[in-house]
Amino acid sequence: MKILYAAPVAKRYRAIESETRRAAADGHEVHLAAARRPHWDEHPLDARVTAHWLHPAGRRAPESALATALLYRLPRGLLRRLGRGPLAGPAAGALRAWNRRVTGPLDRRRKRRTAEVHFAYRRAAVLALIEEHRYDWLVLSEPGAIDLLADDLPALLDRRPELRTTYTYEDFAEARDAR
Repeated sequence: MKILYAAPVAKRYRAIESETRRAAADGHEVHLAAARRPHWDEHPLDARVTAHWLHPAGRRAPESALATALLYRLPRGLLRRLGRGPLAGPAAGALRAWNRRVTGPLDRRRKRRTAEVHFAYRRAAVLALIEEHRYDWLVLSEPGAIDLLADDLPALLDRRPELRTTYTYEDFAEARDAR
Protein backbone atom coordinates (compact mmCIF):
# COMPACT_ATOMS: atom_id res chain seq x y z
CA MET A 1 0.00 0.00 0.00
CA LYS A 2 1.02 3.58 -0.57
CA ILE A 3 0.95 5.52 2.72
CA LEU A 4 1.16 9.26 3.34
CA TYR A 5 2.18 10.07 6.87
CA ALA A 6 0.97 13.68 7.34
CA ALA A 7 2.75 15.55 10.13
CA PRO A 8 2.68 19.22 9.12
CA VAL A 9 4.00 20.48 12.46
CA ALA A 10 6.17 17.42 13.21
CA LYS A 11 6.33 17.69 16.99
CA ARG A 12 5.97 13.94 17.56
CA TYR A 13 9.17 13.18 15.67
CA ARG A 14 10.13 10.05 17.65
CA ALA A 15 6.73 8.47 17.00
CA ILE A 16 6.89 9.56 13.36
CA GLU A 17 10.35 8.05 12.99
CA SER A 18 9.42 4.70 14.53
CA GLU A 19 6.02 4.36 12.84
CA THR A 20 7.33 5.21 9.36
CA ARG A 21 10.19 2.73 9.86
CA ARG A 22 7.70 0.03 10.92
CA ALA A 23 5.43 0.71 7.94
CA ALA A 24 8.39 0.57 5.54
CA ALA A 25 9.58 -2.66 7.17
CA ASP A 26 6.11 -4.13 6.58
CA GLY A 27 6.60 -3.54 2.85
CA HIS A 28 4.56 -0.39 2.32
CA GLU A 29 5.64 2.55 0.20
CA VAL A 30 5.84 5.31 2.83
CA HIS A 31 5.84 9.05 2.20
CA LEU A 32 6.17 11.67 4.93
CA ALA A 33 4.90 15.25 4.64
CA ALA A 34 6.45 17.17 7.54
CA ALA A 35 8.02 20.46 8.49
CA ARG A 36 11.81 20.38 8.29
CA ARG A 37 13.16 20.95 11.80
CA PRO A 38 16.61 20.57 13.37
CA HIS A 39 15.62 17.44 15.30
CA TRP A 40 15.45 15.50 12.02
CA ASP A 41 19.26 15.75 11.85
CA GLU A 42 19.49 13.89 15.17
CA HIS A 43 16.71 11.43 14.36
CA PRO A 44 17.13 10.46 10.71
CA LEU A 45 14.34 8.73 8.85
CA ASP A 46 14.58 5.27 7.41
CA ALA A 47 16.10 5.28 3.92
CA ARG A 48 12.95 3.63 2.51
CA VAL A 49 10.79 6.62 3.57
CA THR A 50 10.32 9.39 1.01
CA ALA A 51 10.24 12.74 2.78
CA HIS A 52 8.37 15.74 1.40
CA TRP A 53 9.60 18.63 3.53
CA LEU A 54 7.28 21.57 4.07
CA HIS A 55 8.96 24.96 4.43
CA PRO A 56 6.38 27.38 5.81
CA ALA A 57 8.90 29.49 7.74
CA GLY A 58 9.97 31.38 4.62
CA ARG A 59 6.45 32.70 4.12
CA ARG A 60 5.24 35.75 6.01
CA ALA A 61 2.16 37.89 5.94
CA PRO A 62 2.81 40.98 3.81
CA GLU A 63 3.35 44.20 5.68
CA SER A 64 3.46 47.70 4.28
CA ALA A 65 6.92 49.28 4.17
CA LEU A 66 5.35 52.66 4.94
CA ALA A 67 3.63 51.29 8.05
CA THR A 68 6.85 49.66 9.17
CA ALA A 69 8.75 52.92 8.79
CA LEU A 70 6.11 55.15 10.40
CA LEU A 71 5.00 52.89 13.24
CA TYR A 72 8.13 50.94 14.10
CA ARG A 73 11.39 52.44 12.97
CA LEU A 74 10.86 56.19 13.08
CA PRO A 75 9.27 56.54 16.55
CA ARG A 76 11.49 53.91 18.14
CA GLY A 77 14.63 55.40 16.63
CA LEU A 78 13.67 58.88 17.79
CA LEU A 79 12.90 57.70 21.32
CA ARG A 80 16.14 55.72 21.52
CA ARG A 81 18.07 58.75 20.35
CA LEU A 82 16.40 60.90 23.02
CA GLY A 83 17.19 58.21 25.57
CA ARG A 84 20.93 58.85 25.22
CA GLY A 85 20.79 62.36 26.61
CA PRO A 86 19.32 64.05 29.65
CA LEU A 87 15.82 62.80 28.74
CA ALA A 88 16.76 59.15 29.21
CA GLY A 89 14.12 58.39 31.85
CA PRO A 90 11.09 59.93 30.12
CA ALA A 91 12.22 58.60 26.72
CA ALA A 92 12.56 55.06 28.09
CA GLY A 93 9.06 55.28 29.57
CA ALA A 94 7.65 56.64 26.32
CA LEU A 95 9.37 53.82 24.38
CA ARG A 96 7.87 51.18 26.70
CA ALA A 97 4.43 52.77 26.32
CA TRP A 98 4.81 52.93 22.52
CA ASN A 99 5.83 49.28 22.40
CA ARG A 100 2.95 48.25 24.65
CA ARG A 101 0.19 50.31 23.02
CA VAL A 102 1.20 50.52 19.36
CA THR A 103 3.75 47.94 18.25
CA GLY A 104 2.53 45.15 20.58
CA PRO A 105 -0.94 44.91 19.00
CA LEU A 106 0.59 45.28 15.53
CA ASP A 107 3.02 42.42 16.23
CA ARG A 108 0.21 40.19 17.51
CA ARG A 109 -1.88 40.90 14.40
CA ARG A 110 1.11 40.24 12.11
CA LYS A 111 1.87 36.94 13.88
CA ARG A 112 -1.76 35.85 13.55
CA ARG A 113 -1.77 36.67 9.81
CA THR A 114 1.56 34.87 9.34
CA ALA A 115 0.14 31.79 11.11
CA GLU A 116 -2.79 31.88 8.67
CA VAL A 117 -0.35 32.05 5.73
CA HIS A 118 1.59 29.05 7.13
CA PHE A 119 -1.63 27.08 7.62
CA ALA A 120 -2.78 27.78 4.05
CA TYR A 121 0.63 26.74 2.68
CA ARG A 122 0.70 23.47 4.65
CA ARG A 123 -2.86 22.64 3.62
CA ALA A 124 -2.21 23.30 -0.07
CA ALA A 125 1.04 21.31 0.00
CA VAL A 126 -0.48 18.24 1.68
CA LEU A 127 -3.55 18.28 -0.59
CA ALA A 128 -1.30 18.56 -3.65
CA LEU A 129 0.66 15.52 -2.47
CA ILE A 130 -2.54 13.56 -1.92
CA GLU A 131 -3.81 14.35 -5.42
CA GLU A 132 -0.44 13.82 -7.10
CA HIS A 133 0.47 10.44 -5.59
CA ARG A 134 -2.98 8.83 -5.11
CA TYR A 135 -2.24 7.31 -1.68
CA ASP A 136 -4.14 4.29 -0.38
CA TRP A 137 -3.69 5.19 3.26
CA LEU A 138 -3.54 8.55 5.00
CA VAL A 139 -2.06 8.63 8.51
CA LEU A 140 -2.94 11.88 10.29
CA SER A 141 -0.29 11.58 12.95
CA GLU A 142 -0.92 14.66 15.07
CA PRO A 143 -3.74 17.02 15.98
CA GLY A 144 -2.30 19.62 13.60
CA ALA A 145 -2.79 17.23 10.68
CA ILE A 146 -6.40 16.64 11.65
CA ASP A 147 -7.03 20.38 11.96
CA LEU A 148 -5.31 20.93 8.64
CA LEU A 149 -7.45 18.48 6.66
CA ALA A 150 -10.72 18.59 8.64
CA ASP A 151 -12.54 20.67 6.02
CA ASP A 152 -11.24 18.72 3.01
CA LEU A 153 -11.34 15.17 4.33
CA PRO A 154 -15.10 14.48 3.87
CA ALA A 155 -14.98 15.53 0.21
CA LEU A 156 -11.79 13.52 -0.30
CA LEU A 157 -13.37 10.42 1.22
CA ASP A 158 -16.48 10.89 -0.95
CA ARG A 159 -14.29 10.99 -4.07
CA ARG A 160 -12.12 8.08 -2.92
CA PRO A 161 -14.05 5.79 -0.55
CA GLU A 162 -11.24 3.21 -0.59
CA LEU A 163 -8.86 5.69 1.09
CA ARG A 164 -8.06 4.59 4.63
CA THR A 165 -7.43 7.27 7.26
CA THR A 166 -6.01 6.59 10.71
CA TYR A 167 -4.24 8.48 13.48
CA THR A 168 -1.33 6.02 13.75
CA TYR A 169 0.10 3.22 11.65
CA GLU A 170 -1.64 -0.07 12.35
CA ASP A 171 -0.83 -3.41 10.75
CA PHE A 172 -4.25 -4.57 9.54
CA ALA A 173 -4.65 -8.11 8.26
CA GLU A 174 -6.22 -6.89 4.99
CA ALA A 175 -3.30 -4.48 4.53
CA ARG A 176 -0.90 -7.43 4.69
CA ASP A 177 -2.98 -9.23 2.07
CA ALA A 178 -3.12 -6.18 -0.22
CA ARG A 179 0.66 -6.06 -0.62
